[in-house]
Amino acid sequence: GLTKPFGGRIARKTMRYLDGHYVNARLTQLASQENMSVCALSRLIKQQTGATFKELVQIKRFSVALRLLRTTSLPVSDVISSVGYDNTSYFHRQFKAKYGMSPAEYRRAYNA
Repeated sequence: GLTKPFGGRIARKTMRYLDGHYVNARLTQLASQENMSVCALSRLIKQQTGATFKELVQIKRFSVALRLLRTTSLPVSDVISSVGYDNTSYFHRQFKAKYGMSPAEYRRAYNA
């Protein structure tokens, strides 16, 4: 998770960017928007958030997936693709490691 207190302009910019682009977020795209090198931006993101860009993307995607699992009846495979994963088995492995249950089990537990 996020280890540092959240602060800094780049942290806020990154979170705003991820709100709109989590499905196809690219560090290169954010770097060019900010007129920075990928390396410099990457370092600042890690300093200001305690997480890498890739980790932040995953956190955002998972938070949206959890909401969709709780509030919609979309098939799990549709939830997975709608948050930007094309590899469903990878998503399932990550989800189970993070939450100790499959997406379907999470939905059942939440809606029980």
